[in-house]
Amino acid sequence: MKTRRLLLFFAFVIASTVSFAQNRDISYMAAGGKLRPLQAIMDIRHYTLSLDVDIPKKSIDGYAEISLILSKPTDTLLFDLVHLLDVHSIMVDKGKATFEHKGDSIFIVNKAGYKTGKHTIRINYGGEPPIAVRPPWKGGFTWTTDKAGNP
Repeated sequence: MKTRRLLLFFAFVIASTVSFAQNRDISYMAAGGKLRPLQAIMDIRHYTLSLDVDIPKKSIDGYAEISLILSKPTDTLLFDLVHLLDVHSIMVDKGKATFEHKGDSIFIVNKAGYKTGKHTIRINYGGEPPIAVRPPWKGGFTWTTDKAGNP
């Protein structure tokens, strides 16, 4: 019985490791293409990005502030953010918002709905960004160091 539990434990550890390694793969991602309906109703007017880049830890922390105009009322705003980054909090029009970060999508839900017109969204996030697959054309960061390993 102990042997079986030990084997199950090791199988879980190996599966978790493989799953984590696959989870960092972003080669499937592409820019452009047709917008999803929840994105098509947003006219993005301005992005402000503020990032603290920690080169030794290969991590970032900061926010994106997005000014937009909604062409239709909706109860959900949809933005893209790679699954490798963690969303810490979201503000919509200076009020705390309820959200879900599923896969590479952020769903910001307001049961009362968002009216047409101007809105400002601030997404606070951080973590270890993906490594560029084919810089500068295929997403992510490229961390470089000198021969001694210093940033």
